[in-house]
Amino acid sequence: MQHGAGSGRGLPPTFSAEEAAIRPDVLVVESGEVLIPGPVSFSFDIGLPRGVAYACLAEAGLLAMEGRFESFTLGRDVDPARVKEIYRLFRRHRFQIAPLRTFGKLLTDELVAETNARADELRHDPALLARVKAEAALRIGRIPPRAKGVAGVTMLKPEPARARTA
Repeated sequence: MQHGAGSGRGLPPTFSAEEAAIRPDVLVVESGEVLIPGPVSFSFDIGLPRGVAYACLAEAGLLAMEGRFESFTLGRDVDPARVKEIYRLFRRHRFQIAPLRTFGKLLTDELVAETNARADELRHDPALLARVKAEAALRIGRIPPRAKGVAGVTMLKPEPARARTA
């Protein structure tokens, strides 16, 4: 994917589907996910298809499989040598990159092409791009604030007073 694509999924999600719909020329790709070989059973529902794990969870699993119990990649400043090392473990244990998704739907070549076509149209018309960006900013401003996809405390309604029992 060249232009018109971005990644913004974590848990909780960085972008809501409502926010993403405002800019159909931008494709939001969900988090990095991997297919784990063999029968995999998590002790809780992580919200992914069977046998699929978030890359960060898979990294921890890979390290545990190697008997390594350490903080390996933490934050955004990751040493490229560590990326290569975890990739070697990924290949050694036959992990695979899971199909990319956007808000629960599989990312298809057609969806990428449609998004890229919209992005190309805007890129070739700077006035239209400026107008779309301004309108998007106004619409996003009307969406209640969220902290990483979670409604802000100011959006919660107070609970009704409960009668105290002795």
